[in-house]
Amino acid sequence: MKKRLLCSLMLALALLLSLGVCAHAEARIDYVNDYAGILSDSERQTLNDKAKEISDQYNCGVYVVIVRDYSSYVRGNIENFTEEVFHSYGLGYGASENGVLLGLSMDDRDYDIYAHGDFGNAAFTDYGKRQVADSFRYSFQQNDWVSGLQAYLENCGNMMR
Repeated sequence: MKKRLLCSLMLALALLLSLGVCAHAEARIDYVNDYAGILSDSERQTLNDKAKEISDQYNCGVYVVIVRDYSSYVRGNIENFTEEVFHSYGLGYGASENGVLLGLSMDDRDYDIYAHGDFGNAAFTDYGKRQVADSFRYSFQQNDWVSGLQAYLENCGNMMR
């Protein structure tokens, strides 16, 4: 009887510990992340709130990661960077991890839009990515980052309708 109780307690402890590990594995970055310092705190928070709202509405994460130089993080190109960020941080919604990520590299003014998951890839085909990019490209050329990111978020929502 004591042996069975001890085994049950050990199993319960193991379960609790594994839940702690799972909770840690679910930790995510914000929806809008500015490691290059181009946004004020209030601008980033406003954009982050909008991205969360769109993500929750469509069950498809909409993310932005801005860095000074993507090559400081990965070898290869900006596409390698956005894909690596998406998977390293466990981004996306649901079992198929639906999501879209805009990666911006400020030093070379390069960007990539990476889509993932069944719904993410259906909503953000190559054509859809071009449409979204067309919505923010002019603002970015004018260094109007907030307007460009607002356009990105709005058009991501439009692509998922």
